[in-house]
Formats: sequence, structure tokens, C-alpha cells
Amino acid sequence: MGLGTERDYLKAYETYKKYEEAPHYYRDGVAWARLKIALLYLKEDYTDENGRDATFWFNKAAEM
Repeated sequence: MGLGTERDYLKAYETYKKYEEAPHYYRDGVAWARLKIALLYLKEDYTDENGRDATFWFNKAAEM
């Protein structure tokens, strides 16, 4: 990964978590935010832990 890439992922994750944690404000964006969080985990260097985290967020998005 290039210089600063990790920081971009962290910033994106924090932004999507704001949507996910405030469904009463961003109701329409919650499933979208959960999906984007799952995709961020898959874009990271793939590990079993990242795969489990991505699966968790894909399932949370599907609950909506």
C-alpha cells in the first residue's frame, strides 16, 4: 500500500461508523454504511480476522 493509504481507510471507516451508529439521523444510510465498512475490511490485507469482520458487517447490512 502507498504512503497514507492506511490513514485513508481509517478516515473512511470513522465516517461510515458515524452513519452506522446514528440510525435515527441517517436511517437510509445505515445499510449502505455497513456495506461500505465490510468492503473496507476486504480491501485491507486479507486475513482470517478481516474476513470475519467483513462477514459480520455484510450480515449487519443484510438485516436492514
